[in-house]
Amino acid sequence: MADPILRCAFQPTGSPHWLMQTIRQQGLDGRHGFRLQIDYHTDRLRPPAAQRGSNPQHATPTAWYPAEQALLDAKVDVIDADWLRLRAMRHAGHALQAVAPYGLILGALIAPANSPVRQLSDLPGQRVAMVSRQDKNWRLTCAYADQHRTELTAQGGLDRQVTALELGSNMAICAQMDSGGFDAALVQWPQLPALLASGARLLLDIAQVPRALGADLSATSFFVMREDTIAANPARVNGFIEACRDAADLLRSNEALWRRLILHSNRDTDPQTLTPLRQAWMARISTDFAQSDLSALARLEQRLAPPLADGPLAPLDELFAAPYFTPETPPCTRSSPALET
Repeated sequence: MADPILRCAFQPTGSPHWLMQTIRQQGLDGRHGFRLQIDYHTDRLRPPAAQRGSNPQHATPTAWYPAEQALLDAKVDVIDADWLRLRAMRHAGHALQAVAPYGLILGALIAPANSPVRQLSDLPGQRVAMVSRQDKNWRLTCAYADQHRTELTAQGGLDRQVTALELGSNMAICAQMDSGGFDAALVQWPQLPALLASGARLLLDIAQVPRALGADLSATSFFVMREDTIAANPARVNGFIEACRDAADLLRSNEALWRRLILHSNRDTDPQTLTPLRQAWMARISTDFAQSDLSALARLEQRLAPPLADGPLAPLDELFAAPYFTPETPPCTRSSPALET
């Protein structure tokens, strides 16, 4: 009897598919009783027609990524999402839960080589490119600036002092990096080494912001499924979790395999950027999420403003499917590169 299919959807610019490709190439899906099918979707936010023109300051996103929409439409079984996106989808009435941690998947704020911005304090009055004002990277950047950079807290905080260019796509941001159309940009972490090598300047490593805000945690992004899938297929869910752990362990311990995977996944990758790229991956990836992480995530939410949604939010632990998250599991240890320049 053939193994049941588990359908996953990811963005081509993200890093979760590195784990998924390892699962398939190493036969970890078959070893754990399922067959993995991977679909790739564009990273551009696509608001439903009825929601276009909504207030961009509204805390609940009015647009879903295509991979998210595929999960909502039951066309796939698994996606990756940060906890803010998962909260937003649940707040919109979608019965989804996280089944496994992926890691501290946070990007960076950079200045293009031709930008006058040299440090965070230069940002007021400048143009900042981002996917969305509600994106986790921008919200954490603002929270950090409001708490640790007193010169940026005037006039309602950093968010009110910049011109936010919401481009709706990380790929669009990178494509316009040298256009002169913006003075700073939020980028995904896998894009960072190549951008720095080409002359961009690092303003803030957002992966270090949670710790600076008093929330030392192992993961902000997770693999997410529909609740009906979780309830109907516990063996398949467990198999997927174990395959993810095995793939992460393999890529951590076998650098040569990791390098071959990256070069095969993106043939444009400069081999000179592989060392910083691996360092960034090792600092972010996590298959652990302990009770201390849940408490830290709750503290992190409290630092974010405006509120995450209109009205009360459900308890944070409802985002995580029991029994797949084990509070007794210790959080992983991560390195601590410099926070900002």
